[in-house]
Amino acid sequence: MMFKIYNYIALICLVGGVCLWLPFFFNATSNPAVVFTPIIGVIGVLFALPTKKQLLILGNILVMVSFFMMMLVGYIIEAIWSLS
Repeated sequence: MMFKIYNYIALICLVGGVCLWLPFFFNATSNPAVVFTPIIGVIGVLFALPTKKQLLILGNILVMVSFFMMMLVGYIIEAIWSLS
């Protein structure tokens, strides 16, 4: 029973983290709530670890590092554009 609750919380964190990124991809506008995706990802990983569901663990890890990956991609694109 407890693992089922952990499973739902980890799934909610995964879906919530993805939903925070959706406005950025469709409207190309910045959303200040995206800053919370690493925190949501950590919470999701902590709740997914006891359930041993690899897909939930991997998805929440991707949510956790997505903010930093997008920052890296943005800085690389900016560096390439500034060269020309």
